[in-house]
Amino acid sequence: MTRILGADALSCFQVYDPETLRSMRRAKWALEGERYGAAIAEMDFVPAAPISSAIIGAVQSGDIGYHYPKALDAASEALKFWLENRYAWTVDSADVVPVGGVLRALEACLLFFMSSKKPVIVPTPAYSPFLSVPRALGLQVVESPMNSHEGRWTLDLTDIDRAFARGAGLLILCNPHNPTGTVFSRGELLALAELVESHGGRVFSDEIHAPLAYSESIDGRPMPPHIPYATVSAAATAHALTGISITKGWNVGGIHCAHLIVSERDRPAAKRLYTMLAHSASTPGLWATAAAYNHGETWLNEMLAYLNLNRVLLADLVEEYLPGVNFHVPDASYLAWLDFRGTWWADRPALHAKKRARVATIEGTDFGSVGTGFLRLNFATPRPVLRQIFEELGAAFSPATQAASGPIGIRNS
Repeated sequence: MTRILGADALSCFQVYDPETLRSMRRAKWALEGERYGAAIAEMDFVPAAPISSAIIGAVQSGDIGYHYPKALDAASEALKFWLENRYAWTVDSADVVPVGGVLRALEACLLFFMSSKKPVIVPTPAYSPFLSVPRALGLQVVESPMNSHEGRWTLDLTDIDRAFARGAGLLILCNPHNPTGTVFSRGELLALAELVESHGGRVFSDEIHAPLAYSESIDGRPMPPHIPYATVSAAATAHALTGISITKGWNVGGIHCAHLIVSERDRPAAKRLYTMLAHSASTPGLWATAAAYNHGETWLNEMLAYLNLNRVLLADLVEEYLPGVNFHVPDASYLAWLDFRGTWWADRPALHAKKRARVATIEGTDFGSVGTGFLRLNFATPRPVLRQIFEELGAAFSPATQAASGPIGIRNS
């Protein structure tokens, strides 16, 4: 374990060293043939002390059985406190339902809070379960390709309007957006809310990456803050359902705890379904959630300072080692959406990264057809590891390997 002590005098944030990462065999580093894990959306950082203490305390006291009102209320009240202080969003207790994860929140939305089996709109590129989960539940999915201008991705409101007009009932919004890192502005969200309301539609807003929005650009300019979709207007408040969790912001993806925030119209259903939905949340996860929202802000801020320096380095590494690859520095999170479309390697860049560089990334096509020619790379890792990853990628994608690449890396005509 390596303690980070930089110019900012970080006091509680720590990263793992590379050998520790490989020996842990966590999902991100449980690799088959690869040497570097940069695919799964986990961070290579030591958990926040308040969260570790909460989980260890639960285990030591034997509090690892079924959930109970005190644990449920502690997590929900901590979430309400966080939303009020972070976003000036006041949420009624009747609108907060604990669940086992944001995908469980999405499933509940589709199964119990939609009045019909109307098609679901998914702006793409999109986190792949947003495409697969509705289909698994028997719903038609309408992909709505997003627009990209100078690397920043935005919703195509004209296309979304058309999809609602043709009978869609709900749009799945990822805010901030995975994989592109876009933090949508108030104006963008307000325009979407007006459009959705005009069709009598609904929005499920996944805000799992919300704690990871950066306050400044890499050149020091202020960045627009993350805005919860449900807060932009009365219409949005009325038709939104929000999934939120500490799992991305505090790097605890295995705790099985999140919250579904419903609208006032959903309160009767939420009350009826509360016990069933809350059953999927774990007791240690509830205590970890309370600890993160109540005591985890210092760790979060220090972690974001570290990630911000990674963003700066990443921009330089792409330019140095991957000429011809386009990259827009994300507004939020730790996922780089790398554009190989103008290179020899446009067909399947993630496959080439795995075969030639032994770096695990995710193929852009996993996020929908619009992702062809892209790969997603996780940069939430110690900076020496990040540099090593790009040294390997640079060698793998160099002109010297182009002629010997065989069928991998054949350029699209």
